[in-house]
Amino acid sequence: MVFSSDDGPYHWRQLKELLVKDDKALRPNNAVWKLMMRISRLLHGSIDVVENEISRERKLRYKSADGLDIYIDKVATSFKSFAYIYRLLTTRNLDRNTLLLIDEPEVHLHPEWIVEFAHLLVMLYKEIGVKVVIASHNPYMMEAIQRIAEKELVPADTHFYIAEKNTETGGYEYRDLGQDVEEIFRFRYFNMAYVKIDSHAGVGVQE
Repeated sequence: MVFSSDDGPYHWRQLKELLVKDDKALRPNNAVWKLMMRISRLLHGSIDVVENEISRERKLRYKSADGLDIYIDKVATSFKSFAYIYRLLTTRNLDRNTLLLIDEPEVHLHPEWIVEFAHLLVMLYKEIGVKVVIASHNPYMMEAIQRIAEKELVPADTHFYIAEKNTETGGYEYRDLGQDVEEIFRFRYFNMAYVKIDSHAGVGVQE
């Protein structure tokens, strides 16, 4: 969406401008540099800005350690998730004044990268103060954030919420669970998939 059109919604065009901003004069501090290097190692390469000599359009290219060199809009969506964070760090657009909102960050990520992305979100907060709000239906993401936040000694700043439907209004209310995700796993919220599997597989169903 970000690089597919120049006349799309304003928020996509604004994000594109941030991603391709000239960063030659910028020097990341040590905390930002560490996060960038972690992403670079995960992607086995770097994300750079290239400019078309004729149109002057600036785009992102992925250059891998083994020689692959392609535009970022040609890589997998999971790659883009990390690449965009990398670029926002490079251009110094993520700092303690940032509120990062992400809807279902685990979409398109395989389980290992779900955990890596959860680690990145925790470290964005711990190392440079970025505030992060995510919506997720994935148990790997929830548990990874909880356990990594505990390991990195920032559990008190981590809150989990459950969206519960109000039968009177038809809307949803968000209940703060604090740092405890046990209720999410203990009740129906993340176990519904297993209930569905059992029902379709005939488990517990009598002829």
